[in-house]
Amino acid sequence: MLPLFAHAQDSTHRRTLDSVLVSPRSNRYDANLPRQVLGSDILRRINPQSVGDAARLFAGVLVRDYGGIGGLKTISVRNLGASHTGMLLDGVPVTDMQSGQIDLGRISMRLIESIALHQAHDRTPLLPARSYASAAILSMQSVFNQADTARQWQWGASLDAGSFGWWKPSVFVKAPLSKNTRIGALVEYNRSKGDYPYHIENGNQSADADRQNADIRSTIAAVHLQHFFGDSSSLASRVSWYGSERGLPGPIIFFNNRNSGQRLTDNEFAVQSVYRRKAGNRSSLKLSGKFNHQYTKYIDPSFQNNAGYLENNYQQNEGWLSAAISYRISNRLSASWASDLSYAWLKADLSNFAFPERWSNWNAGGLQYSYRGLDLNALLLHTYVHDKVKTGAASGDHQALSPTFAAGWRPRENSPFLIRAFYKHSFRMPSFNDLYYVFTGNRALRPEKARQYNLGLTGQWKGKPGDYLDVSADIYYNQVTDKIIAVPGQNLFVWTMLNIGRADIRGMDITAEAGYALNSEWTLLARLAYTLQKAIDLSNPGLTTYKNELPYTPRHSGSAFAGASWRNWSAGWTAILSGKRYVLGDNHPANQVVGWMTNDLSLKKTIHLQQRSASIGLFANNVFDVRYDVIRYYPMPGRNYSIQLQIQQL
Repeated sequence: MLPLFAHAQDSTHRRTLDSVLVSPRSNRYDANLPRQVLGSDILRRINPQSVGDAARLFAGVLVRDYGGIGGLKTISVRNLGASHTGMLLDGVPVTDMQSGQIDLGRISMRLIESIALHQAHDRTPLLPARSYASAAILSMQSVFNQADTARQWQWGASLDAGSFGWWKPSVFVKAPLSKNTRIGALVEYNRSKGDYPYHIENGNQSADADRQNADIRSTIAAVHLQHFFGDSSSLASRVSWYGSERGLPGPIIFFNNRNSGQRLTDNEFAVQSVYRRKAGNRSSLKLSGKFNHQYTKYIDPSFQNNAGYLENNYQQNEGWLSAAISYRISNRLSASWASDLSYAWLKADLSNFAFPERWSNWNAGGLQYSYRGLDLNALLLHTYVHDKVKTGAASGDHQALSPTFAAGWRPRENSPFLIRAFYKHSFRMPSFNDLYYVFTGNRALRPEKARQYNLGLTGQWKGKPGDYLDVSADIYYNQVTDKIIAVPGQNLFVWTMLNIGRADIRGMDITAEAGYALNSEWTLLARLAYTLQKAIDLSNPGLTTYKNELPYTPRHSGSAFAGASWRNWSAGWTAILSGKRYVLGDNHPANQVVGWMTNDLSLKKTIHLQQRSASIGLFANNVFDVRYDVIRYYPMPGRNYSIQLQIQQL
């Protein structure tokens, strides 16, 4: 729903076939497609409040954040935009057909065990064909998918509390129903006033104030049921619900009304099932299905119309089915096939609304060849999209072939180095809002196309248990054509969506991670991610924005983490860096936003009590009280503190 509101905010069994959890390292530096992983060890130390906060630690990632716990957060990977980034939760797509992008602030970290960022696509077997359509994949593994062979009750409870009226209690339980059946459930409540202080710099008229209309109340509930059959197959089903009511704080421009008064209500219900079966040593099958219903209400009490306010209600629904199979032809060659079908429709209480419906079909076939130090992958995706509307003309049918080629080569069998490269062509369909939104939609829009080129080098060194060093460096070039952008129409208050953009993006991602065990009690962990990037507009040589940097694309960005553990104590330091950037395509000094760097500290103590463990964590965020905006005029919180209490049955 994000574009609509841009004016407010831009086992219980040993056969754990469906319980594969990526470990903190997970050989991500052995892959011919770049992959970054945040395992549970780091996530527990930094205690991010949402997936959006955790994603900042990845190289090549820009998170657009409008401030606070309730602020909308979207992700852009290598500057291709949020709509080019797909998301998977336990291998099932997380989607929003209305806006084409997901608010990462809605995904609780209590549900997440690990997060991985994949360039081109995730190489995990038996993925949905739909996932190959994205230029990058943010893949999340939940606590329900955690490897577990214990046949006993497990439970946990936690309470987070912090600055600006933040409270977040949660409860999690897993229990065996029978020898081969296990159930899990999670409930979380999140509340924040969001009234953090900020400063307006305006000479002798500078002022301090508290953020208004930035409160949020949200609830997450999920039940997961998993059964293992006698033929080495498994069935996992999940029902989840999310509900929230929040304010949408407006931009802070001096002398304006700092309380926009706009409110957003979200309710989302989803049910999904995944069936897996392994037939012998050569083939595997995965069948998936999901139904998702979203209701959104947007209220603007100061909207100037005859009623004196604006209230819009939206209902979005999608049904999705997927089948994937893999077959090992020989020790060197394997093949895979996946086919997905989706039907989505959107309703709204707007006059002259199109009531769009969309049928989408994705079919992907792939080959993988491995011989000695050489690893080759080829994949071809066919996408077909058909829209139907009740009023006006629908966007025409669209289909495309999208190839991906990847190669990795290790000079010697035991060499620590891997050279890798990939090429991918992808395209994204315009969202329902892009095409059919009453005020800005353009039904003649063409899909946005992207070509990606990547060349990289990785290295891995291992010592005694606990000692390792992993590094990677990738240079890349992305070319985007038919870029969909919003431009002013008949006046500055009526905009329209057009295909007029072309962008060239060149950059380099560098990542490193190291672990060192001093002795049986002391361990050290460090992680670094850095991106050097230049993204320019090549849309129209006749415009002043030609060859200018794209909005909100800093040349330099990155993150760092360092942690130490001693016995039952752990401490960590996290830094996030973003260089200066421009808010508009016109790279005038007046449109420049200064760079910023934040520092966070954490300290945690764990106590083991027979079959239980309890912990207390103290966290200080933005300890130097840096005043900064990620999005201009949307100030971020300054120094703030939180405490976390946890207890769990081991």
